[in-house]
Amino acid sequence: RIAIVIGPRFPLLSLAICTEMLRVANRESASTAFARTILTSDGGPAMSSCGIEIAADDSVERFGKADVVVVLTSYAPEETCAPNVLAWLRRQDRQGAIMCCADTGALVLARAGVIRDRYFAVHHEPTPAYREAFGDTVLIDRLNANDRGLLSSGGAMATAEMVLDFIAACEGAPLAKRVAHVLNA
Repeated sequence: RIAIVIGPRFPLLSLAICTEMLRVANRESASTAFARTILTSDGGPAMSSCGIEIAADDSVERFGKADVVVVLTSYAPEETCAPNVLAWLRRQDRQGAIMCCADTGALVLARAGVIRDRYFAVHHEPTPAYREAFGDTVLIDRLNANDRGLLSSGGAMATAEMVLDFIAACEGAPLAKRVAHVLNA
């Protein structure tokens, strides 16, 4: 069960990359190994950074345990830091979910206390603000990071590699390679 958490002004391209890669993984494996649900703090729709509104499938409060959590934020990550979202992220992390974030979603995971001492990647634009808020100890200057159950990407296009990483972790490298081949990623 993959929970994709979107907040105000989330990156639509990252959402499309996640959902399409999971769809292809399911098709190529002839299963529904990757069941995804789009969540918001209240279950209502969220407006993407390009102005396209996406309906949520559910709210974080009503969704149970996830195997994988993906946090997608862009220009306003702090708007996704509602107390119920942060509490839900902490609970998912404690229950062993693989935690993922794209673009500026690392800020939300950091505020939830989920990142701890694990390395993470973020989009290059807010890097100075992250270093000021969290120091240099965990932020890395790469497009992707994978550190002890925390997968992160520094932007929309880099999200493809992050998704391939968790497909490989969950269902094996051959399926991830097949998805990459099908999508020319």
